[in-house]
Amino acid sequence: MWKPLVGKRHCLMVVNGYYEWEELYEWADDKHKKKKKQPHFIKQKGEDLTLLAGLGRDWVNKGTGESSAAVR
Repeated sequence: MWKPLVGKRHCLMVVNGYYEWEELYEWADDKHKKKKKQPHFIKQKGEDLTLLAGLGRDWVNKGTGESSAAVR
């Protein structure tokens, strides 16, 4: 879906920050581990906003005609 956009549909997103998720494991009992995810909010130190690069694509709902953009 995104490969055809490489080199064509670049965009910049202005964000406050973004989340990275760390997978953690804890023991549920003697034999089984339980997977848990811990969020970490990442932002640029000393700045209110951060720029992220992305690839954009327009999308139209065929049923309603409503349009939006998808960014990755």
